[in-house]
Amino acid sequence: QKLILMAIDLIKKGGTVVLEGVFKGKVSFPMFLLNSKEVSIKGVLGHDRDDILCAIDFFSQDKIDANKFISQIIPIQDIQKGFEQYLDPGERNFIKVVIKL
Repeated sequence: QKLILMAIDLIKKGGTVVLEGVFKGKVSFPMFLLNSKEVSIKGVLGHDRDDILCAIDFFSQDKIDANKFISQIIPIQDIQKGFEQYLDPGERNFIKVVIKL
């Protein structure tokens, strides 16, 4: 939910928000903002080579701050705890987790 709202807020007028992956449950978002910015939302289950190259380009040119997507950094020693959090539906309040070697 948080990431979707951020994407709608940050997208330029007339832009397209692409939601990749599998989401559980329902998501609500501000229809007025969606309509006033004339935003399109596209859902996809996977991505192709061009999508990955585009994302790499955005990150390398600092068009997107990757740090905003990192919810947690865990040391390799705690990797089991990280997997347990992932498997526990009540603990799934993260976007990306970085494992520090």
